[in-house]
Amino acid sequence: MSWRKPRRNGQRAISSALEADGLPVVGASQGAPCLTIFRQVQITVGTLVLLSVLCEFLLHPAAFAFAGLLGAALAFSGISGWCGLAILLSCMHWNRIGCTAVKCLCCRCSARSARR
Repeated sequence: MSWRKPRRNGQRAISSALEADGLPVVGASQGAPCLTIFRQVQITVGTLVLLSVLCEFLLHPAAFAFAGLLGAALAFSGISGWCGLAILLSCMHWNRIGCTAVKCLCCRCSARSARR
């Protein structure tokens, strides 16, 4: 029988106790986000484009401009390698569990780890 490794900070003691007892614990490593930042960006932008297209059909034809703006932002991020949405998403609380200054793009995380 195996147990899934919990992803929340408060439940880390449980998985550590299970591992200490020699029981198998299956799942993502502690501190790893459930979804990568790249997938979170894809989900966010895809949902916004879908809503923009639906608004165009149901409300006003000018809503296509927002979908075009999102497409331009995706092209810019692909060309330049800089994605503002990825930086914002990396600062969200669900992405900051177990982060280090090397991996995290959020300036508050690097300041917090420098204090430790």
